[in-house]
Order: sequence, then C-alpha cells, then structure tokens
Amino acid sequence: MLKHSTLILLAIILTIATKAVADSGTPAVLSFDLDSCSSYNYNLTNEDYSEFIATIQNTPDITLRSVQGNLYRTNPTQNTHSCTPGVDNSEGMCVSYDEGCNYAAESERAVRFDLEVNANGSIPAQIQSFEFFEKSPVMFDWIDGASGINDFPTRYAIRILRDGVPVFEQVDITTNREWTLEQFDFASDDNFLVEETAVFSFFLQAYCPIGNGANIKAWDLDELSVVVDCAETCRAEGGTLTGGPFEFCTGNGVADNIPAGAVTLTGNSGVNSAWVVTDGTGTTILGLPPTPEAVNFDDAGPGTCLLWHLSYDGTLDGAMMNAPVAGLTGCFSLSNPITVNRTQSEGGTLTGGPFEFCVGDNVADNIPAGGITLTGNTGTNSAWVVTDGTGTTILGLPPTPEAVDFDGAGLGSCLVWHLSYEGVLGGAVMNAPVAGLTGCFNLSNPITVNRINCNTPLNGGTITGGPFEFCVGDGVADNIPAGSITLAGNTGTNSQWVVTDDQGIILGLPSMPSVVDFDGAGAGVCLIWHLSHEDDLTGAVVGNNAMTDLNGTYDLSNSISVTRNQPQGGSLTGGPFEFCVGDGVADNIPAGSITLTGNTGTNSQWVVTDDQGNILGLPPTFSAPDFDGAPVGTCLIWHLSYEDGLIGAEMGMNANNLQGCFSLSNPISVVRNDCSVSGGTIAGGPFEFCVGDGVADNIPAGSITLAGNTG
Repeated sequence: MLKHSTLILLAIILTIATKAVADSGTPAVLSFDLDSCSSYNYNLTNEDYSEFIATIQNTPDITLRSVQGNLYRTNPTQNTHSCTPGVDNSEGMCVSYDEGCNYAAESERAVRFDLEVNANGSIPAQIQSFEFFEKSPVMFDWIDGASGINDFPTRYAIRILRDGVPVFEQVDITTNREWTLEQFDFASDDNFLVEETAVFSFFLQAYCPIGNGANIKAWDLDELSVVVDCAETCRAEGGTLTGGPFEFCTGNGVADNIPAGAVTLTGNSGVNSAWVVTDGTGTTILGLPPTPEAVNFDDAGPGTCLLWHLSYDGTLDGAMMNAPVAGLTGCFSLSNPITVNRTQSEGGTLTGGPFEFCVGDNVADNIPAGGITLTGNTGTNSAWVVTDGTGTTILGLPPTPEAVDFDGAGLGSCLVWHLSYEGVLGGAVMNAPVAGLTGCFNLSNPITVNRINCNTPLNGGTITGGPFEFCVGDGVADNIPAGSITLAGNTGTNSQWVVTDDQGIILGLPSMPSVVDFDGAGAGVCLIWHLSHEDDLTGAVVGNNAMTDLNGTYDLSNSISVTRNQPQGGSLTGGPFEFCVGDGVADNIPAGSITLTGNTGTNSQWVVTDDQGNILGLPPTFSAPDFDGAPVGTCLIWHLSYEDGLIGAEMGMNANNLQGCFSLSNPISVVRNDCSVSGGTIAGGPFEFCVGDGVADNIPAGSITLAGNTG
C-alpha cells in the first residue's frame, strides 16, 4: 500500500504534468438533425436540399455560421436524395454514391456543408470534433416509398478544407450495416485552430458497392454535428474509483482477473478515457488495458500494483508500458488508485532420479536420503506429494521423499513433487484428484519413480475403450476424455503411447491419449497403441512405420481406432435468381442452374431458408421448390453435408441452431418480386386557360394528385 507521503508526491507530479487551464463552459455546436427530410419526384423536392437547415448554438466567445445555410450536393438535379427512417425514430437522409472503388476527391456525389468559425474573444477557437450517424444497409427503406435489396457501399471518405485548402482527408473507411456513430477528434490538430475567422468545407462521400446486383445504390446519413470550443479548455477529470483492494494467488496458471463490475468509476469527464496499471509506488506504467477486468495478473509475479482511470482531451504523450508516470503530458487527470496485491508460492525445482525399483520382492525400495534436491522454493508452507504416473491422483503425502517404501505399491510409475502454499490448502488427501487442490499453491517439477517386475518378460499390455469418433475441423478441440482408455498387463522399463494412421505410420508420440487434439488432423482413421520398451529402442519417431521401423526390445499393445469425420458442404455456383411470384406461373430454378462442387460427407441435403436462417424447406433437389406460392421477399438455397445424428434440420427451425457433425455450403439467393404494375388514378381539373395574352398559363403546383400507382 502507498504511504500517504508517496500519494502526495504523486499528486504533485500529476498536477505539474497536466495542462491546467480555465473551463470555457458549454461549447458552440453546429448540427443537422435531418428530421425535416422531404423527397418526392412529382414536386422535385428530391432535388432540393433546403430543408436540411443547420441548427447553431453559439457562445459569447465563439460564433458559428452555416455559409450555405443547409447541407447541399453539387448538381442536385442528378444527385438527388430520399428520406429513410433515422436514428431514434427520427428521419434520415438517403443519397446515392460513387460506384467506383477508387476514391475521387470532391466528387459531385459528396454531401457537403460549409462552416464559418469566428473567435470573438481573446482565446482562439478549436474545432473539437465532427460526428454523424452512418448506415450502409442491406435493404434500402424509403419513407412513403419503396424498399428492397440495396447494393450498398463498402467504404466512405471524409475531406475537410480550410479556406479552400485541404487540412484533413481520411479514405477507405469501412461502412456499417446498422446505424453507427462515427466520431473524428480534432482537439489537438492545429489545422482546426482559429484565432480570428476561418471557413471549413466538409465533404462526406461513399463509394465502392458490395456488388450484389441490386438496382438501388444508397447510403444513409443522420444527425451530423460539429463541436467548437475554446482552444485552451481542459475539462478532463479522472473520476473516483470504488472497489477492492484485490488479492490474487498468481503464477499457478489460473487466470487472475478483477471481476467485471467490481470496480466502479464515477465523476469522470473528458473526450478520451483510458485505464492504467502502475507499480505499487505509482511511478512506472506497467499496462494500459481496455478495461480493469481485461488484466490477467497471474503472470505478473508477486508484488503490489495500482489500477487508475485516466481521462484526457486532445493528445496524450508518454502513455507507454514501462514509461514513467511523471512523463505523461497533455490535458489529463488520473483518478484515485485501487490496490492489487499479488501473492505467489514457488514449488521449486527438483533434481535427482529418475528412480527404478524391482518391487514385490519384499525388499524395501526407498529413495536414498539426499537422492532428491530441492531448490528455488518459496512460500510459508511446504509439503511432499506422490501421485500416479499421469499426475492425476494423489497416492501419498509423505514427510520426506525417502520415507516412502515403494515395494508394496505394485507395478507402474509414480511421480514425486514438492508443494509450496499460502494459507489454507484444500483437497490434499490420499486418493483425491490433483485437480481438486484449492488455495494459493504451486507444485515443483516431478521426479519419476518406475516400479518394475524384474522377472516378467516385456509386454505392451492390453488397452480397452473406444472406438472413438469425432467431428473434426470445426475449431472445437476433439480429445479422448481422460480415463476413457484403460491399460492393463503392461511390463517393461519404459512406457510410451503411440498414434499411427491406419497403415501404421507414426503420427504422434503423446504422453497420454487424452492430450491429443484430433480437430486439426482432417478426415480419416488413426490408431492408438501402447508401447513398452527397454532403453535400446530405436525408430520411434514421427514418420516411421510402427510395424516395420521399430528396432530393439519392445512390444506393442492392441490398437484402438479413432474415426475423424469432416463433412464439407461444398461450393455452390449459379444465380442469384429472381422471380415474379403470385401470377400462377410455376417459378422453379432450372435443373443444372446451380453447380455443387467440393462436398464430402455421409449424408447430403438441400436446404431453403429465409434471410434470417429460418428453414423454409428441405427439398430433394434445388429445382424442386416452386417459389410462385411464396410471398414477396428473399430466400437462400444451401447444400448441407452431415454425418448421422444431426439435430435441428426441420422446417420452422433455424439453420444457425443445427447440432451435430455438419457443414453448410455458401448460399445462393432467390429474390421473389411482385411484378404487378398500375399507372394509378389522377384527380384534378379540367383546366381552362385564356392563351395568347403574354401571361404564363401553368397548372398550379399540387392541382393534380396521383394515387394507387405501383411499379
């Protein structure tokens, strides 16, 4: 824990490093909410952007002015707009975009506005940020209009000019399928510092369609705003942390994370936020995690560290691992610290052995005094542990290694360990699992003790269990459960597990069958064997054949097979398809219009889903479904390969919830359109004019109304 004087010194250091300036109060803001969107072809409002008027909030020190008064686009008669449901039940704007994938500066399709910034007082003004909501939807949706599949843009760019000179340009920014707030910080960029007056021209431009073949190519925008504040304003406040202190037993391979929600932050403010871990004196930065719970203290060793929250505006310098906290510069503020104590026991290092005894002859078999040496151990408490040969089960807890007489233990191998621990150690009882040990402890390396019958010939033994079958290639580990294979009757000085293919080629030499992960091995069959051998064995290497390439004194057990299934849904080519449905004419995909390649697996099935994955049909072929009776919409055709035991392949279920060993191909889309059209009904008139008198004779706008038109 930090002494009071240390905390005072740290506070002084941080006060000096932090930029301390006066708060100017509420910033000036220019915004476009786009809620007045109006777009109709009949009255040409789709070509008129005058409804997108800027809303301005000025301050005594800063005056903003929208030069044009509203958003605009070059050549609006060609670059029109539509209206679409916006953010939080508001209205947004929908515009076309460049169809090329190479960014073109100042394209006439860009959405533009011009902002004049005037610094009225003695302090310069600074554009702090520019933000807006952007959406590049899969389905376009026009208010009072149509909706359907959108050939949406995949990228957008921002370009900003200051008095006609480019000062910022960022291109190839990835678009989003749903409304997403996009934010750009200029608080530390001198290009956006205004001492008197400057005009900034903003360009927002989307481009590069996804290329799905749809006719409509639309990009949606909503809620644009620019924040301007006094340049020297620093309002960062690190806040107050509550929670802890925390204490972890580290170095045991078990993750030590602060639980989510265990640290609470209040009272913080600032444009940017960060978490900082320092040493116990608050002198050196040890880490900059995204959240407190992201830190795993297990690998940090024993000691004390401090967790802080940091708020900052603009650029923060010096925030690097192993850098001094006193080296932080910029407009920032640190919270109070939370203490994390790390305790750690070291089981130490054992040297000596391995040992081998001829057991069962009634002659005591003890490890000689001094035969095992322990070094490097730390911890308040100490114990010796004897386990089985796999380190799974506790066989004994002797006061010293030499106290154990192995003569009556029977044939096999066991391991001797040293254990260091703090506080209370749970689970340390004979015949209990090693995995059941609880508390703050650490085990040393093991020393092997082999117990052999010196009068019994070599025997690979008999293994029972299995056969085993796995669905491989799905990224989920496929291990034989520990204890699923039993070995009996084996004799010999040395013991080894062997994995071969079905021709005997050695694929692996694991310490035990359960450590092998078959997931990455691909489809096929392999065999598991046990090998007993003496020290003269040669040829037991990966790539050799266990049937022909082993030499020396050895014996193999029987084998157990492991079958690795890996179905492939394959690759579909063809389509996409589009039908006019509901006209009584059958709409089937022609036979041969979809080609399936690369599929493997015992079972095969065609699947039709909606665009959310809900299963609509399980036809025998892709050409069997008649889409004419289906409503307007989009569905997907897939090929499914699977092994026996598949669950969930039923109409009304969702393909995302299939369970078993399976693989789906890529989908082919089928778009079902309502192709009926109607010119509609117009009302108004008749009209009569006295012509030839030099006075214009026009039908008044809005005197003719159109209703019931489709198409």
